[in-house]
Amino acid sequence: MNRKKILTRGVLKKERIPEIDLVRGLAILMVILYHFMFSFYILVNSFSNTYDMFAIHPHIYGFVRFICDNFLFNNICTDIVVPIFGGLFIFISGVSTTLSKNNLKRSLKMWIAALTIQGVTLAVTIILKTNCYISWGVLHLIAFSITFYALLNLAFKKITHKDIHAWFLFTLSIIVILFSIFVMTGYNPFTKSAFSKWPVQILDNDPLYIYKNKPTTYILEAIGKYQGTTDWWPIFPFFGVGLFGIAIGKIFYKNKKSKLPKLSEYIICKPILFMGRHTLPVYLIHQPIIIAVMLIFFLTMGFKF
Repeated sequence: MNRKKILTRGVLKKERIPEIDLVRGLAILMVILYHFMFSFYILVNSFSNTYDMFAIHPHIYGFVRFICDNFLFNNICTDIVVPIFGGLFIFISGVSTTLSKNNLKRSLKMWIAALTIQGVTLAVTIILKTNCYISWGVLHLIAFSITFYALLNLAFKKITHKDIHAWFLFTLSIIVILFSIFVMTGYNPFTKSAFSKWPVQILDNDPLYIYKNKPTTYILEAIGKYQGTTDWWPIFPFFGVGLFGIAIGKIFYKNKKSKLPKLSEYIICKPILFMGRHTLPVYLIHQPIIIAVMLIFFLTMGFKF
């Protein structure tokens, strides 16, 4: 019996694809780093005696200025670096979708996680009176992408008795991305002509704004017409990135075998591989841990609500 369990565990271990875990782990590491800086900025500005404490501890103020100038409010970081790493996270989740045995079950887990974060961030926003509400974040986008693919694949199987072909998904991803570029920039590179672009309206700072207006407002935020204030990853264009990941997964991992199986043997890769294997729980617990440690740090220094 024990031998059977050991053998079973060995088989399951061999099914891991370390290069995917490594990329996913690096992406979640960047997410944690960014969330650390964002949480530091939000918390330090939530205390009643913040400016008095800045005078006592100028190095804290210096660190806040550093992360604001170089990361949180730096155009290169917010417009290029963050979308690249966030897009990588979405892309590799798409690749992983092709390896899942039950994507509907997987998408349900993602929806539960996304809605949990939505509820928690709403509560934190109300308590701290500062907007950190996530109404359509990266988990919402990934959950939507997986659900869309799972349902579309089921329909294809009913009609053709085959899975969706990778090149169909690749073509669809290009259409979504190009549509997004055309609509958001108001420029057609093929005809070199300009047209009336789709203006993105930033939502009011009130987190309940989307619920105080028409029900379609939330949908418009999800597709990219309205911009959420925190962790906003709209369907256009990032759904296209997820579809592209699924297409790549179908092409390169058709047999579900690793291309770089020896990656798991390197000690330096092991911590990142661990995070890559447990991305969802790491994503869910890292923020509460960061906030708890920071609260202890600030309160111990003398910050007060």
